[in-house]
Amino acid sequence: MTIPILRKNNTVDHTIKFGDAFSPYSNFNGAIIPNCLLRYKNISPTAKLTLVRLFQYAGKDKMGNPKDHCWPTQTTLAEEIGVSRVRMNKIIKELVDNKFLRIVRVKGQDKLLHKPNKYYYLWHPVYSEDNYTLKEEIDKEDETGATGYEEYEDKLDTGEC
Repeated sequence: MTIPILRKNNTVDHTIKFGDAFSPYSNFNGAIIPNCLLRYKNISPTAKLTLVRLFQYAGKDKMGNPKDHCWPTQTTLAEEIGVSRVRMNKIIKELVDNKFLRIVRVKGQDKLLHKPNKYYYLWHPVYSEDNYTLKEEIDKEDETGATGYEEYEDKLDTGEC
């Protein structure tokens, strides 16, 4: 099977075959993992991949404003990432536990209609490029004995995040 590949001189080569060397530059459409997330060591590689896939579901609402949530099913995510639905459930929990996502579970009529949960993207300190060795910062206690995670959880509880 041959596929069209964009060459360095912006010409398309239809003769490339399996096993041939090629440049991936401008040849793929898909997820981009931010460097700060790649370097972050406190979540699994599969959680990073899942988070980036969830980022791809971000878009704009009817008014043109960026959406802060998405609602794919865990089955859909599991199929897209290549894991079981049970494993995806654990990955979502890992992202929630590490404060990358917040889940709003469906209730009432929506639950009866089997609508999926909503996943809200949470701003995480790791997204600040200077702060990719975050574990030490978050675990550091301040003068009151509180850690960064406790402060972050307080903001979540009060709706500041």
